[in-house]
Amino acid sequence: MLSTSIKTIFLISFLMLLLIGCSEQKINETQFIKTLTLGNDSIYLQCDEDTLAFPFSAIGLYDTVNSEAATSMTIYSTTDTLIFTPDSIHKNIKVISGENTKFLTVTYFKIAKNNYSDKLNLLKEYAVYNSSNTKNVEFTYSTPNNKNLIELRKQYNLESVAGNGSEISKIINLLHWANKIVRHNGSTGSANPNPKNALNIIETCQKENKGVNCRMMATLLNEAYLSMGFKSRHITCLPYDKADNDCHVINIVYSDSLKKWLYVDPTFAAYFFDADSNFLSIEEVRKKIIKGEKLLLPNDINWNGQPKEKIVYLAYMAKNLFRFSSPIRSEFGYESKKGDRAWVNLNPVGYDDSLSGTVDTYNKQDITNTTYYTNDDAYFWIKPN
Repeated sequence: MLSTSIKTIFLISFLMLLLIGCSEQKINETQFIKTLTLGNDSIYLQCDEDTLAFPFSAIGLYDTVNSEAATSMTIYSTTDTLIFTPDSIHKNIKVISGENTKFLTVTYFKIAKNNYSDKLNLLKEYAVYNSSNTKNVEFTYSTPNNKNLIELRKQYNLESVAGNGSEISKIINLLHWANKIVRHNGSTGSANPNPKNALNIIETCQKENKGVNCRMMATLLNEAYLSMGFKSRHITCLPYDKADNDCHVINIVYSDSLKKWLYVDPTFAAYFFDADSNFLSIEEVRKKIIKGEKLLLPNDINWNGQPKEKIVYLAYMAKNLFRFSSPIRSEFGYESKKGDRAWVNLNPVGYDDSLSGTVDTYNKQDITNTTYYTNDDAYFWIKPN
């Protein structure tokens, strides 16, 4: 099937061509079917100047070609050429290669341009921070000598996982480890392992054959980084709309060699770099989205081992890179500890300005939760000591 054999994405502005496996239902042969005869056992799909080729064997018996609703698409072999447009009435193809016949259905999907435009406009409208070096509580990071971090490092052989390469290769290797060691399941927020620490998260997921949400995956990776001596935090990325309960939790890890924070997402094994192959921080990604500058993702971003469409991921993060929240202390099992716990929320200027500089505290049983609000990005993204 195309869904498992071909996972190539064309990305030209908002144009995306993708191939996915489809219906098990046989094409209704009463419909008009165009015929494509393969002269060299390969089929080619072209949008603008980009062409994707795949062999006849990669096509499922009944498969689908999806293209953006505003795009004309040419499907051809060395023998025949078919042109499809969004208003074309001929959407079914009989592909003949020798004595074998398979069927394709051409469909069009709509990329939510208006929705993406709305997200982009919100980021542009709220692009500015205060950057006044607010004197506030200090972010702290556990050392790798913590007994629980030592146990995590030894139990999962993280020194071997990280490898003997460069600092960046170690960061990426640990990211891939976290991406694979447990499954993601975004619907399990209320059923996440407790206590919330890497050792218990992995043990519970493996014992109960379950997945966890993005917060737990970021907690796991954060503690793996800490155990290996990296400074890191998990960051909750939030949308403009407070009624939107969908957020995404990722990590920042500090690179001493690059002297900057790096954006890393264990749920999708994702990180960003620019046209010059420079690794980017969360704040840099946000700025480049606003400016319309080129952003690149690795080819192996995935969700539970299945390839993740880059343009979909970028659109998703454009929504959730509006405001941010981070724990004050980055340490083993912080969000399950008793006593005092604190977070810092970063909002752009113009969004809930009345909250900036305020502190909100509430008590729940034997836990005191404190939230500090700021619009000072220099403070929120301050380099670790």
